[in-house]
Amino acid sequence: MQVTINTNKILLDRLMIEYLKNHCEDQLRTMVANMLPKQDDLINHKIDSNTINKIKKTYEDNKENQLPLIKLKRFKNTSFYKIKDGRHRVIVAFCNNVPQLNVNLEISHKQSTTSKIKKSNSSKIEKKRHSKRHSKRHSKKRHSKKQSKKYRR
Repeated sequence: MQVTINTNKILLDRLMIEYLKNHCEDQLRTMVANMLPKQDDLINHKIDSNTINKIKKTYEDNKENQLPLIKLKRFKNTSFYKIKDGRHRVIVAFCNNVPQLNVNLEISHKQSTTSKIKKSNSSKIEKKRHSKRHSKRHSKKRHSKKQSKKYRR
């Protein structure tokens, strides 16, 4: 699903932070980068400077819209995102102070299942509410009929 998100909501791995510290330190401070927790930082792929330079050239030519969308996945139950594909593009976006990015957001199976469960639970709750209201009405009517019979005698 294509969405626009704030760049500072993307969690960066330790190698990305290291690259940004060495090459774009001022931007790293102004963009407020968030780091992926150590236990989830399992990426060991080095940052390729040739790839970075190609992407920078694309930005210089104002053709960043021609780059493939960065693929992200929501990080656990937070408002942050983990990079599935596009680490180099995120680095260049940080270096160029890009505040928002168009990305392809991957919806995990858990998220779609959770939303289905919530929907089904909400419909069950609504049915219960309806049945409670319905039974209350009928019990009141029966009660009122009984009361009226008492008064008639």
